[in-house]
Amino acid sequence: MSATTSQTSQLKADGFATFSNVFDTDEIAEIETVIEKHRQSQSGKSPGLRNIFSHCPEIKVLAQSDKLHKLATEILGENPVPINATLFDKTEESNWYVTWHQDRSIVVKNKIETPGFGPWSIKDKMNYVQPPFQILEKVVAFRIHIDNCPEQNGAIKFVKGSHKHGFIEPEQINKWREGKEVVLCPAKAGDIIAMHPLILHASSQVLEPTNRRVLHIEYSDAKLPNGLEWLFL
Repeated sequence: MSATTSQTSQLKADGFATFSNVFDTDEIAEIETVIEKHRQSQSGKSPGLRNIFSHCPEIKVLAQSDKLHKLATEILGENPVPINATLFDKTEESNWYVTWHQDRSIVVKNKIETPGFGPWSIKDKMNYVQPPFQILEKVVAFRIHIDNCPEQNGAIKFVKGSHKHGFIEPEQINKWREGKEVVLCPAKAGDIIAMHPLILHASSQVLEPTNRRVLHIEYSDAKLPNGLEWLFL
């Protein structure tokens, strides 16, 4: 899988881009089997799972595969590494609206007070911190679609180009996005939507009683300062 010039240009300009048919039916079936086995061992049909790399080595292997590493390298350059993975699943039973937001935090091994990093928080025993913009601009997330995600099934939507404006305070988001172009991005199983962490994004509740499973893997080629380390290296 290679990123075309138009796709990398779109990702840079708009903050997101779709890569179609990255995984075939058999590959998606393998990913589905691994994830569902992991979910049953952890908490059944939870609508979301953090810390997948720690408990599911097959997903860490997938994130380091030639296919995904090549794509991340073409987008970020140098030698990107997978830094985090999360599963999202919307169903008729677990159905929620995700309000407009930016992904402003990263996960690190240990809390080390560092200028420009903060605030800190702990989620599922992991250290989250908001880094400076210079770190986040060297991060890309791949949303791997395990299921078809048409418009009516909670497809993600973006405010085009909003990642170029740095941090937008949560209380200012609704006013800031007035008049801005919003793009809805349906996807099919096997597609990847690549996105910049600071792109404003949201998703609606599902209208169909089917799964909407997305494996969200983040990559970066940034070097953290002051002894800070990516959790999953």
